[in-house]
Amino acid sequence: MSVVDLSSHPFFRTLRADLLNVVGRIVREDEFADGDILFRQGEAAGSVLFVLEGSVSIVARLPGGDGVEIAQVEAGEVLGELGLMADHRRAATAVARGPVRAAVMESADLSALCAHYHPASLQLLRELAMAVARRLRDTTESASHLVTADGCRAISGTGIIAPGAPYDFQPFLPLLGFFRDFGPAEREEFVALCTVFTAPRGCRIRGPGEADHHLYVILRGAVQTSLVTDAGTLRTAVLGPGRAFGEVNWLLGDAAAVQVTAMSQCTFLRLSPDCRVTLMDPASRLSFRFYQGLLRGLQVKLDAQSREFARREQMGMSGTHRWQS
Repeated sequence: MSVVDLSSHPFFRTLRADLLNVVGRIVREDEFADGDILFRQGEAAGSVLFVLEGSVSIVARLPGGDGVEIAQVEAGEVLGELGLMADHRRAATAVARGPVRAAVMESADLSALCAHYHPASLQLLRELAMAVARRLRDTTESASHLVTADGCRAISGTGIIAPGAPYDFQPFLPLLGFFRDFGPAEREEFVALCTVFTAPRGCRIRGPGEADHHLYVILRGAVQTSLVTDAGTLRTAVLGPGRAFGEVNWLLGDAAAVQVTAMSQCTFLRLSPDCRVTLMDPASRLSFRFYQGLLRGLQVKLDAQSREFARREQMGMSGTHRWQS
């Protein structure tokens, strides 16, 4: 079996040589000529591409049939991260601009590697989560031109975050999406790493620009995330039980880009950034389950946010938007 050389791609910079060799065996290398289609808008997706050489144009088909170039992907970048999501369809068409060489990873092959708890798959899950987190951050920041003075209704209420939960949340964890793939031991281990807090309605859990690098998992209630600028406030998401927020800051160490406000009394788990080391232990099944859940949640959030921002663009608002493929 041939092994694709991935050593030149920045995505794989953290993998040891032996792990890189394993990954090189589960990807295939494809070459495209100028004008070739890598994938088409609307078709079912099930893979992610790592551009090794060349440049790829991302073209979106707009209502009426016209196409517009919305992004350029260069060598060293990742293309179509959302292709790892089940039932996802490509949001744009990828066209080679000159000769292109890419490594293609099928989601089924990554899943098989994860099923065997191979250390290479844990590294891949983390790097993919970080790649999607960067895309989510960039997409959020690029939407600043959509902010208007009346773009988000204020949530009334006051109060501060308090430690503890007003109910026994443990029996409900198996019902929450974040813990879908966790076994009883992994749920218990994860909760032991976290601190439990409760916030009243209207409480600002985190403000824009704050150096808060914690990850939050909502157990009860809902929060609103908002992009805040001098022009006003734009709601970017409403998240309920079983959803996470703060992933970008926890993974990348960035300052908070969005404000988070409790829409009702909200109970959540808070995970310290110090746990990044603990959750990269290939001998622990929790590490695999955690990054699988984190990546899935990031992909869902990016897909929903991209579609919403694109909808706003199509309603006639000015500016550009980088679609996700």
